[in-house]
Amino acid sequence: AVAATPNNKSIHSAAWALSQTHLQALEAMLSSLRLALLAAEVLLATTSDSSYCSSSGAVSEEDVEQLEASEIGVQEVSLLQHEMKVSAVTVGATGNVGTDGNVGATGNIDNSNITQYAREQLASVVMLEAVSNRSRSDSGSLDAIKLLQYELEVGAGPSPRSKVALVLLELFGLGLCGVDRCYMGQCALGLLKGITVGGFTVWFIFDYLAVMITALSGSEYMNAFGMKGSFITNELAFAFWLTLIGLSCKCFGATFQAVSQVSKPQAATSEPKSSAQ
Repeated sequence: AVAATPNNKSIHSAAWALSQTHLQALEAMLSSLRLALLAAEVLLATTSDSSYCSSSGAVSEEDVEQLEASEIGVQEVSLLQHEMKVSAVTVGATGNVGTDGNVGATGNIDNSNITQYAREQLASVVMLEAVSNRSRSDSGSLDAIKLLQYELEVGAGPSPRSKVALVLLELFGLGLCGVDRCYMGQCALGLLKGITVGGFTVWFIFDYLAVMITALSGSEYMNAFGMKGSFITNELAFAFWLTLIGLSCKCFGATFQAVSQVSKPQAATSEPKSSAQ
């Protein structure tokens, strides 16, 4: 009976190690299941966002919330990938469960099955990393498209802008660089306008006419060619007179330049006649 005590202790320790290994394997399987479910949710959210953008041109608050939820899902997938790697490495290093589950006399257990399981889990982690990277790239392109659509719908937002400042930006030609769009809260559109040099001056002409007409009308709001916003009511009259004076100066300068260019050939032709006389 005294001699059997060490054997009992070794059997108990081996059984305890076996139970711990089974628990670790179960936790690894549960984490892999969670990882697969989250990856499926991310893929479904990405495909739904892309199909929505192709079928509709409007963006609502629900769409923004869905995009944020997909981004959070991608972050959770990356965290679970890290946990999965740690658990797989732990099981591969400490797991000693054999295919038949037998325990030896010394308490050592065959670890070939757990090592193969760890390799399979690492392969699944690599595959899910590729899926999450692709979903990140798709969500980045969707972010750019939705940002442009959001700016076209919302514009400057509830905060009023200075109509005087907007008129000055247009009169000095800064609309070619997209500064007017940036001032109205549409930074992405302003950057696009600046890169294309005012949309090859066509976009600049449309925005210039829209701002001038809005300033001369004395309206408190503006909604033309995607440029939306409200203005400070105290500056409406000053913006009207500033626009009127600025356009008059531009018209006077253009007329004076045209007349001077027409009068130059006439002066050149009159000089030979005077020399001949």
